Amino acid sequence: MLKKINAYFAEPYRGKDFVIQQKVRVMTGICLTTIPSVLVLLFSQIMIDGSRITIPILITLGGGIIVLLILTGIRKGHFSKVAHILPVTALGAIWAVMIFEKGGIVERLDTVAMAIGFLSFTALVITRRTSAFFLYIGSSIIAFLLCTFYIKTQTKFSDDLLVEYIVDSLFGMVMVGVTSYLVFSINQRALDKATLSIKLAEDEAQKNKELSQTLEVKVYERTEELKTAIDELEIINAQLIQAHDALWGEMQLAKKIQTILLPGKPEISNYEVTAYMNPADEVGGDYYDIIHSGSYDWIAIGDVSGHGVPAGLVMMMVQTAVHLCLTMHPDFSPSELLIAINRVISFNIKKMGEDKYMTITVLACGQNGNIHFSGLHQDMMVYRANTKRIDLINTRGMWIGLMDDIDGMIKDDHLTLQSGDTMLLFTDGLTEARRKNNEVAFGEDRLEAILLDTGAQSTETTKSEILKALDNFTCTDDVTFLILKRN
Repeated sequence: MLKKINAYFAEPYRGKDFVIQQKVRVMTGICLTTIPSVLVLLFSQIMIDGSRITIPILITLGGGIIVLLILTGIRKGHFSKVAHILPVTALGAIWAVMIFEKGGIVERLDTVAMAIGFLSFTALVITRRTSAFFLYIGSSIIAFLLCTFYIKTQTKFSDDLLVEYIVDSLFGMVMVGVTSYLVFSINQRALDKATLSIKLAEDEAQKNKELSQTLEVKVYERTEELKTAIDELEIINAQLIQAHDALWGEMQLAKKIQTILLPGKPEISNYEVTAYMNPADEVGGDYYDIIHSGSYDWIAIGDVSGHGVPAGLVMMMVQTAVHLCLTMHPDFSPSELLIAINRVISFNIKKMGEDKYMTITVLACGQNGNIHFSGLHQDMMVYRANTKRIDLINTRGMWIGLMDDIDGMIKDDHLTLQSGDTMLLFTDGLTEARRKNNEVAFGEDRLEAILLDTGAQSTETTKSEILKALDNFTCTDDVTFLILKRN
């Protein structure tokens, strides 16, 4: 309760100097403590004097009114104007009693010891200066001397009683004065320390404020820089999107051209043919083709190293070269065809500045089942209808594009397909596909098992079973295969 009352009177001084706030709290406490003291003193005077209005009663009532006025002034924010009223009125009240009253009441005042208590304690509250404190003490001593002289001349004190009165008063003065000074010194050091702490805190707050303002400026500048950078990035992003769209259109066109160049619905007399191609990118590096030239139906299957646009360009160059050579030289053997196209492809790859090569096998298929082939690529699998077994046909020779002349490095080989035999040609993108955990590859054994199970059936059935098995694997390269079955 007392804490709330004290906070009520200290409200006008919130945000002001810390020392002033402490003075207000102490003075408010003194006044609040004085009020019950005034009431007790007034009650005792009434008990002594009865209903008769006397000087002590009037002085006591006046003291209470003055305390209330001091509290009102403190509440209104006038602490510095009302702080000195309490000690001055206390000293005045003592003098009034001494002047207008005689006898016992004067003896009960204990002289100016009480005044010294008020004055010195008030000095602790009103000021932080030592000179002001000693001014109050000096005033109290002068008042004591005048009071002693007045008592000696105007009262009927005996000499012994007067000496006892003076000794008691001096003792009270010394005790109150020393105690007050010690409290004053301790309070002064505490206030100085608090003031220093507040000053340091204010300085730190000012530094933080300046730092905050500097940071705000830096943040603003950085924000503007970021906005500018973002604007520039948006412009670059728009340009990239435009370039991407243009490139995407070009790649779509390249894919369309590549698709057009591949056989639409492959057909070979006396054979059932099914083919499948799925590039890893928009433009693939795998190649297969079926060309009718002279007395043979030609099959070509190959794989350019890498994938993407460069591999797709090499693939289309090979395809064009194969068609051109077979048109101009329909009597070429498979090895002669590869030697001829290698010269062109090797030259063009060097001009592109690419480190590319191509594995390729070309086959010249006769209607009687005789097949001549040449070129290094994946081994071919042949399902034999009579024995219900799989033959692996090795390919040999040299990749094209690695050197200008491969004459003498490749030879022609021969195989025969009997009625019901099925041959499977493929690129490594099929066998190197892996499961999602990247541990198990599709592999040639799996492919051989599928061909063994479906070789006696249609080529479409074999194709479907291969793709069904491939669904459980992830392909990172172009996948191409061709199935040829002799009727």
